[in-house]
Amino acid sequence: MLIALDVWRCRWTHGPSPAHCLYTVQEAADTLKLGVSTLYALMAEGAVSSVRIGRARRIPYQALEAFLIGLQGAEIGERSSCPRCGSLGQADG
Repeated sequence: MLIALDVWRCRWTHGPSPAHCLYTVQEAADTLKLGVSTLYALMAEGAVSSVRIGRARRIPYQALEAFLIGLQGAEIGERSSCPRCGSLGQADG
């Protein structure tokens, strides 16, 4: 309960996504528009980092931000790579 209260105070004081807030798995899933099971799978893969506080699992805002930046980087890399050799830049031709 104390953690939830701190997150609420943090959001009230600093807005909806301050860099120092911790999210519950449900809150993080809602933020990413994912299901809770999908988020747990991403955490198990190591794609989204989390911390344990007692028996509770929390996800730092920075972990959500890093995950999204990684997704954007992967999309940019996929679009800009050469279909023949996989390197960035222009294909030989």
